[in-house]
Amino acid sequence: MLALLDYPPRWAELHGLTRGEARRVGRYMSLVGHLVAGGVTGPAFRRRVRSWRPLRTERLLSTPDAVFALLTERVEAGESTFRYEGRRE
Repeated sequence: MLALLDYPPRWAELHGLTRGEARRVGRYMSLVGHLVAGGVTGPAFRRRVRSWRPLRTERLLSTPDAVFALLTERVEAGESTFRYEGRRE
């Protein structure tokens, strides 16, 4: 599952997530989509993501400018910003 992590800001492929962790990453990526679409403001995005517990030992990226920069870089390179892995059975 792809996620944006902080310190340093980067894309990361996360493996072996628990159901709760996968749900949190899904919520985060949905919130990133709302940020890009203008459905949530930068300060609201930052406040919400900073209030979440770390994912294992990493924090999800909460800086809107860094999120936009990483998304733009990935799109310009022709890489996907979302990876659907299907439902767990």
